[in-house]
Amino acid sequence: MRKLAICLAKGGVGKTTTATNLACGLASHGKKVLLVDCDTQGQAGFFLGIKPKEGLAEVLQKTRTFAEVVCEIRPKLDLLAGGRTLSDATLAIASRTMGIERALSEALRPAEGHYDLVILDMAPGWDLLSVNALIYAREIIAPVELQMAAVESLGQFVERVEDVQAYNPELTIRYVLPTMWDKRSKESQDILERLALVYPEQLCDPIKASVKLFEATGQGQSIFEYAPKSTGAADYAKLIARVLR
Repeated sequence: MRKLAICLAKGGVGKTTTATNLACGLASHGKKVLLVDCDTQGQAGFFLGIKPKEGLAEVLQKTRTFAEVVCEIRPKLDLLAGGRTLSDATLAIASRTMGIERALSEALRPAEGHYDLVILDMAPGWDLLSVNALIYAREIIAPVELQMAAVESLGQFVERVEDVQAYNPELTIRYVLPTMWDKRSKESQDILERLALVYPEQLCDPIKASVKLFEATGQGQSIFEYAPKSTGAADYAKLIARVLR
């Protein structure tokens, strides 16, 4: 079972858009997928047209079991929802005397053997739940908006990941995904070329800036459901093909 974390400390780079479209695309290819929303904003469910009342926070706090709160939202795609109660769950984890960094791994143990892939949609920033997610994950997809601020965040994030690798040596930044690419922008092109030099093996084909991607989230649909012939769908199809390889 593959465990992928979609993460970067900076917000607004397309993490949830990537997580939801990747999850839907992989499920449409016949893979059994679990999407785990690790963000207090709980947007993964919203982006796909559903707002569960309970989810990951209740499993972490052991007030509900995994089976009680996981929900099927598409054929072969299940969601473990996030939301504001994750703040309380994080405080509860911090109050433990032992194993605070493996609370998420324990919560997701019932998923073992039942899914082909687990995709973690992570919040911006760096907190205890983020560390838990990176202890659990094995692969990272780092979406990077093609602006200098996001590139600087990527460099800082790589350093943080190196710290976590001391405790999870299997963790690797497998994919660096440029997002919101504007071919008309010289800055975007320059940054893309810079990323190709620094991350030649991890760099994925960029996701172009697309109105359809924003519209799809407002309709509670993946890009493949909302605009299957759009450039956004074509771009994410390339990412899915790469992940499947």
